[in-house]
Amino acid sequence: MSSRLIVLFFLICCATAEIRDEEFDLFPRLPLGVIDTDNVVCKKQSRVYIENLRNLSLWAHENILNLFQSVIHLKSLSSNAERSDQIKQKDFRQQMRINNR
Repeated sequence: MSSRLIVLFFLICCATAEIRDEEFDLFPRLPLGVIDTDNVVCKKQSRVYIENLRNLSLWAHENILNLFQSVIHLKSLSSNAERSDQIKQKDFRQQMRINNR
Protein backbone atom coordinates (compact mmCIF):
# COMPACT_ATOMS: atom_id res chain seq x y z
CA MET A 1 0.00 0.00 0.00
CA SER A 2 2.76 2.45 0.90
CA SER A 3 4.57 1.86 -2.40
CA ARG A 4 1.38 2.83 -4.24
CA LEU A 5 1.17 6.04 -2.23
CA ILE A 6 4.77 6.87 -3.09
CA VAL A 7 4.14 6.32 -6.79
CA LEU A 8 0.98 8.41 -6.60
CA PHE A 9 2.84 11.22 -4.83
CA PHE A 10 5.58 11.12 -7.48
CA LEU A 11 3.05 11.29 -10.33
CA ILE A 12 1.21 14.20 -8.70
CA CYS A 13 4.47 16.12 -8.22
CA CYS A 14 5.48 15.58 -11.84
CA ALA A 15 2.03 16.55 -13.12
CA THR A 16 1.81 19.72 -11.05
CA ALA A 17 5.32 20.74 -12.10
CA GLU A 18 4.39 20.33 -15.76
CA ILE A 19 1.14 22.26 -15.28
CA ARG A 20 2.97 25.18 -13.67
CA ASP A 21 5.61 25.06 -16.42
CA GLU A 22 8.34 24.50 -13.87
CA GLU A 23 11.20 22.11 -14.16
CA PHE A 24 10.74 19.24 -11.71
CA ASP A 25 14.10 17.96 -10.55
CA LEU A 26 13.88 14.50 -9.00
CA PHE A 27 17.58 14.64 -8.14
CA PRO A 28 18.36 18.20 -7.01
CA ARG A 29 21.79 19.56 -7.79
CA LEU A 30 24.46 19.35 -5.19
CA PRO A 31 25.74 22.68 -3.89
CA LEU A 32 29.16 22.51 -5.51
CA GLY A 33 31.57 25.12 -6.75
CA VAL A 34 34.88 25.24 -8.54
CA ILE A 35 37.86 25.30 -6.23
CA ASP A 36 39.33 28.78 -5.79
CA THR A 37 42.91 28.26 -6.91
CA ASP A 38 45.44 29.66 -9.33
CA ASN A 39 46.17 26.19 -10.72
CA VAL A 40 44.51 26.00 -14.15
CA VAL A 41 44.56 22.19 -14.27
CA CYS A 42 42.88 21.93 -10.86
CA LYS A 43 40.12 24.34 -11.91
CA LYS A 44 39.55 22.45 -15.15
CA GLN A 45 39.35 19.08 -13.39
CA SER A 46 36.96 20.52 -10.80
CA ARG A 47 34.66 21.80 -13.54
CA VAL A 48 34.75 18.43 -15.31
CA TYR A 49 33.92 16.63 -12.06
CA ILE A 50 31.00 18.96 -11.24
CA GLU A 51 29.67 18.67 -14.78
CA ASN A 52 29.76 14.88 -14.54
CA LEU A 53 27.97 14.99 -11.19
CA ARG A 54 25.21 17.09 -12.75
CA ASN A 55 24.97 14.68 -15.70
CA LEU A 56 24.62 11.78 -13.21
CA SER A 57 27.79 10.09 -14.47
CA LEU A 58 28.36 6.87 -12.61
CA TRP A 59 32.06 7.41 -11.86
CA ALA A 60 31.44 10.82 -10.28
CA HIS A 61 28.73 9.51 -7.98
CA GLU A 62 30.85 6.48 -7.09
CA ASN A 63 33.59 8.89 -5.99
CA ILE A 64 31.12 10.71 -3.73
CA LEU A 65 29.93 7.41 -2.24
CA ASN A 66 33.53 6.30 -1.68
CA LEU A 67 34.24 9.58 0.07
CA PHE A 68 31.26 9.14 2.41
CA GLN A 69 32.19 5.51 3.07
CA SER A 70 35.77 6.44 3.91
CA VAL A 71 34.60 9.12 6.36
CA ILE A 72 32.27 6.63 8.04
CA HIS A 73 35.06 4.04 8.11
CA LEU A 74 37.48 6.51 9.72
CA LYS A 75 34.91 7.39 12.38
CA SER A 76 34.36 3.71 13.17
CA LEU A 77 38.12 3.14 13.32
CA SER A 78 38.57 6.00 15.76
CA SER A 79 35.75 4.74 17.97
CA ASN A 80 37.25 1.22 17.83
CA ALA A 81 40.64 2.65 18.80
CA GLU A 82 39.08 4.43 21.77
CA ARG A 83 37.37 1.21 22.83
CA SER A 84 40.59 -0.78 22.53
CA ASP A 85 42.42 1.85 24.62
CA GLN A 86 39.73 1.58 27.28
CA ILE A 87 40.03 -2.21 27.26
CA LYS A 88 43.82 -2.00 27.55
CA GLN A 89 43.54 0.42 30.47
CA LYS A 90 41.05 -1.86 32.18
CA ASP A 91 43.32 -4.88 31.67
CA PHE A 92 46.29 -2.90 33.01
CA ARG A 93 44.33 -1.88 36.13
CA GLN A 94 43.26 -5.47 36.70
CA GLN A 95 46.84 -6.66 36.29
CA MET A 96 48.04 -4.04 38.77
CA ARG A 97 45.46 -5.24 41.32
CA ILE A 98 46.59 -8.83 40.87
CA ASN A 99 50.26 -7.88 41.26
CA ASN A 100 49.54 -5.81 44.39
CA ARG A 101 47.89 -8.72 46.21
